Amino acid sequence: MNRPRFGDTNIVVLGAGGTGLFMADCIRQAEGFAFAGFLDDDPQKQTGGYEDHAVLGGLTAWRTLPASCLFITSLYSPKKMYLWNARVEELGIPDGRWATFVDPLTRIGSGVHIGKGTFVGPGTVIEPACTIGRRCALLGSVHLAHHVVLEDYVVCANSVSISGGVSIGRGSYVGANAAVRQYVRIGPFAVVGMGAVVLDAVSGATTVVGNPARPMG
Repeated sequence: MNRPRFGDTNIVVLGAGGTGLFMADCIRQAEGFAFAGFLDDDPQKQTGGYEDHAVLGGLTAWRTLPASCLFITSLYSPKKMYLWNARVEELGIPDGRWATFVDPLTRIGSGVHIGKGTFVGPGTVIEPACTIGRRCALLGSVHLAHHVVLEDYVVCANSVSISGGVSIGRGSYVGANAAVRQYVRIGPFAVVGMGAVVLDAVSGATTVVGNPARPMG
């Protein structure tokens, strides 16, 4: 098993799963960062690790780790965004203990603001004047055009394309290869399905799929 490596900026990933493993690999390959391990509530993973990486304890064990350890969360699921959002918030991790990770293969324009605890994966392009909230995740090859606003805990899966002036509410999930038309508003805790093409506003807590995107059911 790969033992925790400390030095540089030490990052612990919340959630030992596939997305967390991807985040861990990005962190390990970036100069100046060290992946220190996972936190996960699964007792089997705490005992045996995950994919040859150490699981340092349950989620609440963050309090026992050195102050030099910062955190990124991979605890996202399209159907459970509200629950995971609440779980991470109730941990009470202060803003100063969250890492902001931007992969070296990302292109970022001028006037961009990225909140604490946000992960930006490789191949992502963020055009000027975008605002990205806390604990967001852009999971690779995401394109945000100018003046996009992502509120806290928004997840964009791989190869998402968001046009200029779009705003996406807290805790929403945009699936892989989805596209959103310019100046559209997506409400909080909405889900945009894989490959959907969003042309009109999406209400909060609504799931839309298809081209053009329409509410399910």
